[in-house]
Amino acid sequence: METPEGGWKANTYYKVHVTLFKGNCPHEAIFYTGFLNGRNGGPGGYACIMEPTYDNNIPYNPDKQEFTHIEELFHRNLYVFKKGDPK
Repeated sequence: METPEGGWKANTYYKVHVTLFKGNCPHEAIFYTGFLNGRNGGPGGYACIMEPTYDNNIPYNPDKQEFTHIEELFHRNLYVFKKGDPK
């Protein structure tokens, strides 16, 4: 599977060409990486593929899906609140 130059970034949206299963033609979609706790430090928890014509978001499955033409769209900064932070 192709990966972006410099590797995957956590909590980041990418525009990808995706093949959802063997024999499926590639089409353009948005991929959200979620946590990088998957195989070889890649996308894992909360990773999904989004496209407006899908009935639902599709969970990421590296054994079935292939990505090409990966382009980073934007990174989502998640702030973790700590004890003592203003509410």
